[in-house]
Amino acid sequence: MKDLQQFCNVKAQIDLAFDRGKARPITEVVMPYHLPEDDERLQLFRDFDQRRWWEVPIEVVYLHKDAIPLLSNKGFKLCIPAFLSASLDLKRDGAETLQGFCVMSLVPIVRNGVPLKSKIEKFDQLSSAQKRAITGYLMLFSGLHDLLGEESRKALAMYWETDQNTTS
Repeated sequence: MKDLQQFCNVKAQIDLAFDRGKARPITEVVMPYHLPEDDERLQLFRDFDQRRWWEVPIEVVYLHKDAIPLLSNKGFKLCIPAFLSASLDLKRDGAETLQGFCVMSLVPIVRNGVPLKSKIEKFDQLSSAQKRAITGYLMLFSGLHDLLGEESRKALAMYWETDQNTTS
């Protein structure tokens, strides 16, 4: 595992890339369609709606750790820094589990040898600075010899370290 300073550096990079000064309140968190009252997506919407990513309580982020795939494109851009940042709080129980969910959400889904367009669109909308911050996040885990390391390397190779995403 990397040292604490590397985690702090990546957390600072996330803070800068997903600029707190310019961040808009989170809206349209999940895909827009009618949701039954007991649907997890409705609770996700209620818990994140109209907050900025750093205003979402860490307990709420942990509660919804498995809901990252439910985020709309806009919701992904506005919420992913909350998940990434919370997962870097190493003193918190469950940090490794949240890291796993974050890393898995950053791996392109491939069907019939082709990356799923809807997943790539979530990534493509991010700025160059945001992509670099996410690349730094994935690099933290890429040296591990476990599933987290393997999935981090896969995400880096398939999208985050490609030429088109490391320039600008």
